[in-house]
Amino acid sequence: MSFTTITQFENELARIANEAATSGAVPAAQPAQAPQHLVDKFQSMLAQVEPNPHAAHTAGPNIVTKAVEEQSDYYRQVPNDVLYMSQHMSSLSMERIAAADMTVQLEIASLNADLQVKMAAVQSSKDAVQTLMKNQ
Repeated sequence: MSFTTITQFENELARIANEAATSGAVPAAQPAQAPQHLVDKFQSMLAQVEPNPHAAHTAGPNIVTKAVEEQSDYYRQVPNDVLYMSQHMSSLSMERIAAADMTVQLEIASLNADLQVKMAAVQSSKDAVQTLMKNQ
């Protein structure tokens, strides 16, 4: 995972923790020392990790890294197709231009649908974590 992705995860986790703390999700009877201790421990563990994108490859295949790399390849394909189409427009027949246009539109629609499904899964997981925090 890249440093940017780690930073985004840290920011999102901090935001969720702040929302849970300010909304009163943690009951007053529960000692505040234990959750804060866990938060401090987690933050210190994250601070000790040095961002190294090649570390995941040495430890074996990581499913998250693999998924991110595959998604990155898909996202690179669309601009490459558009660039190819714009550079070769004069040499392509109208049928080929129409086919290339449809291909690019299909790729964009597919990526959009894939992104929406992944965002729904993330939102569902976030809601589940918030519910769990409220119930404790």
